[in-house]
Amino acid sequence: MDAHPVGGRVSLGVSALAVAIGTGVGTAIGVVAGIVGGWTERALMGLTDLLLALPRLVLLLVVIGLLPGTSTRPLAVAVVLGLTGWMGIARVVRTQVLSIRESDYVTAARALGVREPRILRRHVVPAVLPSVATYATLAVGGTMLTEAALAYLGTGVGGGNPSWGALVASGAATVTSAWWPMVFPALAIAVSVVGANLLASRMEPAT
Repeated sequence: MDAHPVGGRVSLGVSALAVAIGTGVGTAIGVVAGIVGGWTERALMGLTDLLLALPRLVLLLVVIGLLPGTSTRPLAVAVVLGLTGWMGIARVVRTQVLSIRESDYVTAARALGVREPRILRRHVVPAVLPSVATYATLAVGGTMLTEAALAYLGTGVGGGNPSWGALVASGAATVTSAWWPMVFPALAIAVSVVGANLLASRMEPAT
């Protein structure tokens, strides 16, 4: 057993889908909170802060542990990871939207009679997309580590298509006599996480 393509496909696929879900949800919440303001912003940011205060790994262990072990389990794990990982990008986007909303060119657009939906589409969304892309790329590595931790603890993607984390867990039982079943999947995770982080650092918008 080694870091075969099945493990890579599961780990990368689950992480990418989870990040896509979390980024989409967080971006939408951050934009709405920043644009609408008022009690809507307070409610959304209150929910964000509440979820940030919860220990995510414990929450994931409980929720994923309740899922049935079916063929759709990788999809279910990705959805749960995504729906518990949107809070950081929501705060980032909301902060950026608040800054953009008060910028001179947006104020000028309002003075010219441009409606809010057009301002949102033409000015706000394009301005936050670079930060969203950078955050999403960086989040892939963190999500992969989280999925690997869940798999190592026995709560994650398993069965016939184990992820790299599951391979590490199964290889740990024989590490004293055969080290490679554990080391190679662990190295694959490490290389993927470092690669995602390096790519994110290259994508970071200039300030």
